Amino acid sequence: MSQPTHHPPAVPTNPRARHIWIGAALRMAGSNFAKIARELGVSAQYVQKATTENSRRPQEAIAAKIGLPVHVLFPEWYDQSGNRFGDQTGCDHNSDDGRLRNVECGTGV
Repeated sequence: MSQPTHHPPAVPTNPRARHIWIGAALRMAGSNFAKIARELGVSAQYVQKATTENSRRPQEAIAAKIGLPVHVLFPEWYDQSGNRFGDQTGCDHNSDDGRLRNVECGTGV
């Protein structure tokens, strides 16, 4: 008798539906947006916005809590290796509190 094949869950592509799906998946994993925010030292709103806007740190934290690769949750922003599209520096253009930084990445400015 063969073992059942485990398939990753189908993550909604509609931004609002994905936001709701991620919230439910976090609750099933014993977490939520506010807990992740406390762990990262940012606001819960910043973490919630990461479900619809590109922001590396909270997206990686959400994916880790759910147990899925970041590119499965956010395929429009990450390739299958988990690298952000168009970002050769690995720089997150948001500050830790979610505001855009007015600096060039990698320059130390």
